[in-house]
Amino acid sequence: MSIPLHHQQHGYTNSPSLPASCPPLTMENLVTALSYLSGSSLNSSNSHFSSSNDSTHSGKVKEAEFALLSWEQEDPNMYAHHLLSTFFSMEEEYAMAVRLGALLSLKASVVRSWKDRGRGRAGARKMMTSEMKEYVRKCILSIVTNGGADVIIGEGEMKMTEKKWRFVQYLLEDKTLQKSASSLLSKIGRLDLPLSFHELIPTLVQYATTRTLPDRFPKLTEEERKEQLTMTLNYNASDALEMILSELCSKRLLVDKKYIAKISHESVGILVGEGWMMAMSYIGEIG
Repeated sequence: MSIPLHHQQHGYTNSPSLPASCPPLTMENLVTALSYLSGSSLNSSNSHFSSSNDSTHSGKVKEAEFALLSWEQEDPNMYAHHLLSTFFSMEEEYAMAVRLGALLSLKASVVRSWKDRGRGRAGARKMMTSEMKEYVRKCILSIVTNGGADVIIGEGEMKMTEKKWRFVQYLLEDKTLQKSASSLLSKIGRLDLPLSFHELIPTLVQYATTRTLPDRFPKLTEEERKEQLTMTLNYNASDALEMILSELCSKRLLVDKKYIAKISHESVGILVGEGWMMAMSYIGEIG
Protein backbone atom coordinates (compact mmCIF):
# COMPACT_ATOMS: atom_id res chain seq x y z
CA MET A 1 0.00 0.00 0.00
CA SER A 2 1.69 3.19 -1.07
CA ILE A 3 0.08 6.59 -0.85
CA PRO A 4 2.77 9.23 -0.36
CA LEU A 5 2.38 11.55 2.58
CA HIS A 6 3.74 14.49 0.64
CA HIS A 7 1.13 15.96 -1.67
CA GLN A 8 1.82 15.68 -5.38
CA GLN A 9 -0.16 18.29 -7.29
CA HIS A 10 -0.39 16.27 -10.49
CA GLY A 11 -2.25 13.53 -8.66
CA TYR A 12 -5.27 15.66 -7.80
CA THR A 13 -7.36 18.39 -9.36
CA ASN A 14 -9.65 20.86 -7.68
CA SER A 15 -13.10 20.59 -9.17
CA PRO A 16 -14.79 23.73 -10.47
CA SER A 17 -17.97 22.62 -8.66
CA LEU A 18 -16.60 24.01 -5.38
CA PRO A 19 -18.38 27.22 -4.39
CA ALA A 20 -16.59 30.33 -5.57
CA SER A 21 -16.15 31.51 -1.98
CA CYS A 22 -14.37 28.30 -0.96
CA PRO A 23 -10.58 28.36 -1.34
CA PRO A 24 -8.89 25.40 -3.06
CA LEU A 25 -7.72 22.47 -0.94
CA THR A 26 -4.00 22.94 -0.33
CA MET A 27 -1.85 22.16 2.68
CA GLU A 28 -1.58 25.88 3.49
CA ASN A 29 -5.33 26.43 3.34
CA LEU A 30 -6.09 23.29 5.34
CA VAL A 31 -3.62 24.17 8.11
CA THR A 32 -4.98 27.70 8.28
CA ALA A 33 -8.56 26.41 8.55
CA LEU A 34 -7.58 23.98 11.33
CA SER A 35 -5.73 26.80 13.08
CA TYR A 36 -8.80 29.01 13.11
CA LEU A 37 -10.95 26.21 14.48
CA SER A 38 -8.41 25.31 17.18
CA GLY A 39 -7.81 28.91 18.20
CA SER A 40 -4.08 28.76 17.46
CA SER A 41 -2.37 31.75 15.91
CA LEU A 42 -0.75 30.17 12.83
CA ASN A 43 -1.67 31.95 9.62
CA SER A 44 0.03 31.61 6.27
CA SER A 45 0.48 34.47 3.85
CA ASN A 46 -0.01 31.88 1.09
CA SER A 47 -3.46 30.99 2.40
CA HIS A 48 -6.61 32.19 0.64
CA PHE A 49 -8.13 32.76 4.07
CA SER A 50 -5.83 35.74 4.62
CA SER A 51 -7.71 37.70 1.96
CA SER A 52 -11.17 37.09 3.38
CA ASN A 53 -13.50 40.09 3.64
CA ASP A 54 -14.65 39.03 7.11
CA SER A 55 -11.68 39.56 9.42
CA THR A 56 -13.51 38.78 12.68
CA HIS A 57 -12.65 35.59 14.56
CA SER A 58 -16.19 34.22 14.28
CA GLY A 59 -16.16 34.99 10.57
CA LYS A 60 -12.90 33.11 10.10
CA VAL A 61 -14.23 30.13 12.05
CA LYS A 62 -17.39 29.94 9.94
CA GLU A 63 -15.32 30.23 6.76
CA ALA A 64 -13.01 27.45 7.98
CA GLU A 65 -15.93 25.15 8.85
CA PHE A 66 -17.52 25.77 5.45
CA ALA A 67 -14.23 25.03 3.68
CA LEU A 68 -13.65 21.75 5.54
CA LEU A 69 -17.14 20.49 4.72
CA SER A 70 -16.83 21.60 1.08
CA TRP A 71 -13.46 19.88 0.64
CA GLU A 72 -14.78 16.67 2.18
CA GLN A 73 -17.92 16.61 0.06
CA GLU A 74 -15.99 17.35 -3.13
CA ASP A 75 -13.34 14.64 -2.69
CA PRO A 76 -13.22 12.70 0.60
CA ASN A 77 -10.08 10.85 -0.54
CA MET A 78 -8.05 13.97 -1.18
CA TYR A 79 -9.41 15.53 2.01
CA ALA A 80 -8.39 12.53 4.15
CA HIS A 81 -4.98 12.46 2.45
CA HIS A 82 -4.35 16.12 3.28
CA LEU A 83 -5.50 15.68 6.89
CA LEU A 84 -3.06 12.80 7.38
CA SER A 85 -0.29 14.73 5.66
CA THR A 86 -0.91 17.63 8.05
CA PHE A 87 -0.84 15.35 11.07
CA PHE A 88 2.41 13.66 10.08
CA SER A 89 4.14 16.82 8.89
CA MET A 90 7.20 17.56 11.01
CA GLU A 91 6.85 21.31 10.53
CA GLU A 92 7.66 22.62 14.01
CA GLU A 93 5.31 25.60 13.74
CA TYR A 94 2.30 23.29 13.52
CA ALA A 95 0.75 23.48 16.97
CA MET A 96 -0.48 20.35 18.71
CA ALA A 97 -3.98 21.78 18.32
CA VAL A 98 -3.61 21.66 14.52
CA ARG A 99 -2.66 17.97 14.60
CA LEU A 100 -5.54 17.31 17.00
CA GLY A 101 -7.88 19.19 14.67
CA ALA A 102 -6.72 17.01 11.78
CA LEU A 103 -7.59 13.84 13.72
CA LEU A 104 -10.97 15.17 14.83
CA SER A 105 -11.80 16.31 11.31
CA LEU A 106 -10.78 12.91 9.94
CA LYS A 107 -13.00 11.18 12.50
CA ALA A 108 -15.97 13.29 11.43
CA SER A 109 -15.21 12.47 7.80
CA VAL A 110 -14.98 8.74 8.58
CA VAL A 111 -18.46 8.86 10.12
CA ARG A 112 -19.87 10.48 6.99
CA SER A 113 -17.76 9.01 4.18
CA TRP A 114 -16.71 5.51 5.25
CA LYS A 115 -19.87 3.57 4.41
CA ASP A 116 -22.31 4.32 1.63
CA ARG A 117 -25.67 4.79 3.29
CA GLY A 118 -27.20 6.25 0.13
CA ARG A 119 -27.69 2.75 -1.29
CA GLY A 120 -26.69 3.95 -4.74
CA ARG A 121 -29.29 6.71 -4.94
CA ALA A 122 -28.59 9.58 -7.31
CA GLY A 123 -27.06 12.51 -5.49
CA ALA A 124 -25.68 10.39 -2.66
CA ARG A 125 -22.49 11.79 -1.12
CA LYS A 126 -19.10 10.58 -2.29
CA MET A 127 -17.38 7.87 -0.25
CA MET A 128 -13.73 7.08 0.46
CA THR A 129 -12.26 4.45 -1.82
CA SER A 130 -11.12 1.08 -0.47
CA GLU A 131 -7.51 2.09 -1.08
CA MET A 132 -7.84 5.28 0.95
CA LYS A 133 -9.66 3.48 3.77
CA GLU A 134 -6.82 0.96 3.94
CA TYR A 135 -4.31 3.81 4.15
CA VAL A 136 -6.29 5.52 6.93
CA ARG A 137 -6.40 2.25 8.87
CA LYS A 138 -2.65 1.81 8.51
CA CYS A 139 -1.86 5.37 9.61
CA ILE A 140 -4.11 5.49 12.67
CA LEU A 141 -3.10 2.03 13.86
CA SER A 142 0.54 3.07 13.47
CA ILE A 143 -0.01 6.20 15.58
CA VAL A 144 -1.44 4.14 18.43
CA THR A 145 1.03 1.26 18.33
CA ASN A 146 4.36 2.91 17.49
CA GLY A 147 3.94 6.66 17.33
CA GLY A 148 3.49 6.59 13.56
CA ALA A 149 6.96 5.16 12.93
CA ASP A 150 5.64 2.86 10.18
CA VAL A 151 4.41 5.91 8.29
CA ILE A 152 7.12 8.44 9.17
CA ILE A 153 9.93 6.11 8.11
CA GLY A 154 9.66 5.55 4.39
CA GLU A 155 9.69 2.09 2.83
CA GLY A 156 13.26 0.96 2.33
CA GLU A 157 14.59 3.55 4.77
CA MET A 158 16.91 1.65 7.08
CA LYS A 159 17.81 4.26 9.70
CA MET A 160 15.62 6.72 11.56
CA THR A 161 17.01 10.25 11.67
CA GLU A 162 17.25 12.08 14.99
CA LYS A 163 14.53 14.51 13.91
CA LYS A 164 12.15 11.69 13.01
CA TRP A 165 12.91 9.87 16.25
CA ARG A 166 12.05 12.99 18.30
CA PHE A 167 8.79 13.30 16.35
CA VAL A 168 7.88 9.63 16.89
CA GLN A 169 8.45 10.01 20.64
CA TYR A 170 6.32 13.15 20.66
CA LEU A 171 3.41 11.37 18.96
CA LEU A 172 3.85 8.31 21.14
CA GLU A 173 3.79 10.21 24.43
CA ASP A 174 1.28 12.99 23.77
CA LYS A 175 -1.78 11.76 25.69
CA THR A 176 -4.24 14.08 23.96
CA LEU A 177 -3.24 12.97 20.47
CA GLN A 178 -3.17 9.33 21.52
CA LYS A 179 -6.66 9.53 23.02
CA SER A 180 -7.98 11.11 19.85
CA ALA A 181 -6.27 8.51 17.64
CA SER A 182 -7.69 5.70 19.79
CA SER A 183 -11.16 7.20 19.55
CA LEU A 184 -10.85 7.38 15.76
CA LEU A 185 -9.56 3.81 15.65
CA SER A 186 -12.53 2.63 17.72
CA LYS A 187 -14.92 4.32 15.29
CA ILE A 188 -13.24 2.62 12.33
CA GLY A 189 -13.35 -0.69 14.20
CA ARG A 190 -17.06 -0.29 14.79
CA LEU A 191 -17.67 0.35 11.10
CA ASP A 192 -15.36 -2.41 9.83
CA LEU A 193 -15.50 -5.32 12.24
CA PRO A 194 -16.16 -8.18 11.97
CA LEU A 195 -16.19 -8.08 8.15
CA SER A 196 -12.83 -6.35 7.61
CA PHE A 197 -9.77 -4.91 9.44
CA HIS A 198 -9.22 -8.34 10.99
CA GLU A 199 -5.67 -7.49 12.08
CA LEU A 200 -6.86 -4.69 14.39
CA ILE A 201 -7.48 -6.62 17.60
CA PRO A 202 -4.48 -9.02 17.33
CA THR A 203 -2.12 -6.10 16.61
CA LEU A 204 -3.32 -4.16 19.64
CA VAL A 205 -3.02 -7.22 21.86
CA GLN A 206 0.53 -7.75 20.59
CA TYR A 207 1.57 -4.19 21.46
CA ALA A 208 -0.32 -4.21 24.76
CA THR A 209 1.72 -7.19 25.94
CA THR A 210 5.09 -6.61 24.26
CA ARG A 211 8.25 -6.40 26.36
CA THR A 212 10.45 -5.11 23.55
CA LEU A 213 10.48 -2.00 21.40
CA PRO A 214 9.70 -2.17 17.65
CA ASP A 215 12.61 -2.94 15.33
CA ARG A 216 12.12 0.41 13.61
CA PHE A 217 13.04 2.26 16.80
CA PRO A 218 16.72 3.13 17.25
CA LYS A 219 18.74 0.98 19.64
CA LEU A 220 18.58 2.63 23.05
CA THR A 221 21.26 2.16 25.68
CA GLU A 222 19.39 3.61 28.67
CA GLU A 223 17.40 0.79 30.24
CA GLU A 224 15.12 3.20 32.10
CA ARG A 225 14.13 4.95 28.86
CA LYS A 226 13.54 1.63 27.09
CA GLU A 227 11.27 0.50 29.91
CA GLN A 228 9.42 3.81 29.89
CA LEU A 229 8.74 3.66 26.15
CA THR A 230 7.69 0.00 26.33
CA MET A 231 5.18 0.81 29.06
CA THR A 232 3.87 3.68 26.93
CA LEU A 233 3.36 1.27 24.01
CA ASN A 234 1.51 -1.12 26.32
CA TYR A 235 -0.73 1.60 27.71
CA ASN A 236 -1.61 3.17 24.35
CA ALA A 237 -2.53 -0.18 22.79
CA SER A 238 -4.57 -1.39 25.77
CA ASP A 239 -6.40 1.95 26.00
CA ALA A 240 -7.33 1.75 22.31
CA LEU A 241 -8.40 -1.85 22.76
CA GLU A 242 -10.78 -0.91 25.55
CA MET A 243 -12.34 1.83 23.42
CA ILE A 244 -12.83 -0.57 20.53
CA LEU A 245 -14.38 -3.30 22.67
CA SER A 246 -16.70 -0.74 24.23
CA GLU A 247 -17.83 0.36 20.76
CA LEU A 248 -18.35 -3.22 19.61
CA CYS A 249 -20.34 -4.12 22.73
CA SER A 250 -22.87 -1.42 21.87
CA LYS A 251 -23.73 -3.19 18.59
CA ARG A 252 -26.85 -5.34 18.72
CA LEU A 253 -26.72 -7.69 15.73
CA LEU A 254 -26.16 -11.37 16.51
CA VAL A 255 -23.06 -11.54 14.29
CA ASP A 256 -21.53 -8.68 16.29
CA LYS A 257 -22.35 -10.32 19.62
CA LYS A 258 -20.73 -13.57 18.48
CA TYR A 259 -17.65 -11.69 17.34
CA ILE A 260 -17.17 -9.77 20.58
CA ALA A 261 -17.63 -13.00 22.56
CA LYS A 262 -14.97 -14.67 20.41
CA ILE A 263 -12.35 -11.93 20.73
CA SER A 264 -13.09 -11.47 24.42
CA HIS A 265 -12.29 -15.13 24.99
CA GLU A 266 -9.21 -15.15 22.74
CA SER A 267 -7.69 -11.71 23.24
CA VAL A 268 -8.82 -10.34 26.58
CA GLY A 269 -7.76 -13.59 28.20
CA ILE A 270 -4.21 -12.97 26.98
CA LEU A 271 -4.19 -9.50 28.53
CA VAL A 272 -5.53 -10.74 31.84
CA GLY A 273 -2.90 -13.47 31.79
CA GLU A 274 -0.27 -10.76 31.35
CA GLY A 275 -1.51 -9.01 34.47
CA TRP A 276 -3.60 -6.26 32.89
CA MET A 277 -6.53 -5.10 35.02
CA MET A 278 -8.76 -3.71 32.30
CA ALA A 279 -12.03 -1.96 33.08
CA MET A 280 -14.26 -4.06 30.89
CA SER A 281 -17.47 -4.38 32.88
CA TYR A 282 -19.42 -3.72 29.69
CA ILE A 283 -18.44 -7.15 28.38
CA GLY A 284 -21.08 -8.50 30.74
CA GLU A 285 -23.66 -7.04 28.39
CA ILE A 286 -22.97 -9.82 25.91
CA GLY A 287 -25.44 -12.58 26.19
